[in-house]
Amino acid sequence: MRGRAQAAMVALLGAFVPFVSPGTVALVSLRRGGFDGFYVGGWAMLPVVVLTFVDPQSLPVAFYYFCVLVVAIGGALVLRSQGIWPVSVIGLVVLSATGGLVFGLSFPGFNEQLIAEVQQIQEETRARLQEQGTELSEPITITTTLIAGFVAALVAFNGVLALVIGRWWQAMLYNPGGFREEFQQFRLGKTQSLLLFGIAAICVSRPNWFFWGMLAALPLFLVCAAIVHNRVYAKGGGLAWLILFYLLSIFQPFFLLAFSIGFTDAWVDYRRRFGPQLNNEQ
Repeated sequence: MRGRAQAAMVALLGAFVPFVSPGTVALVSLRRGGFDGFYVGGWAMLPVVVLTFVDPQSLPVAFYYFCVLVVAIGGALVLRSQGIWPVSVIGLVVLSATGGLVFGLSFPGFNEQLIAEVQQIQEETRARLQEQGTELSEPITITTTLIAGFVAALVAFNGVLALVIGRWWQAMLYNPGGFREEFQQFRLGKTQSLLLFGIAAICVSRPNWFFWGMLAALPLFLVCAAIVHNRVYAKGGGLAWLILFYLLSIFQPFFLLAFSIGFTDAWVDYRRRFGPQLNNEQ
């Protein structure tokens, strides 16, 4: 926040530390706008650009990192102008989906090589398990659609995390405690919830569209996360409860439960139903 040179240096050096560069770019975009955000983002891209010149085969990695930065900037600009988290997150998801589609279309050679390697690993694993007498189900056929969806979901996850970090840093500097209250009230409207739930349910039921379903489910999962943060803080719970929630979310059954809670919150309003609003408690 002291100037472009300092922010550019942090973004450049932060490229070697997970989430620091995207979070820095998001913070600059939130506070200073799009021009400064893309300027600092250019410096954050520099190590990846150099790597691509050294090894042209790393171009897909560079494109992925570029997508993360663009998504973080886009989400930050929407949040800066609108001040509404749901619109920002849904816009971020749309940008991530676009990035995933472009990735799938732009790197056919990389996708084919990756598919071949994964299929070989599957065959070797199945052969070893069959020798042990293990009954196996049919393997999932890896396609470009699955790879593109995985990239889109990964971009969205990192973009949301960068936006959260940037907003948290901004609150620490200019509005202590503001991010906590802002995030805990994250909610989606009924139309938004229905649309995202429908897309997620259709995609998850088809193996090669699974990650596209996870992409659509991300905003609904964030609603559940906001509910958990709200109730843990209101009840005076510790950080351990939040860590437990996110660790359990790695497992699909718990993630689906969190996804369902996030969907139904548009009608049930769990924060109001199971306890007074945090603002009322204070």
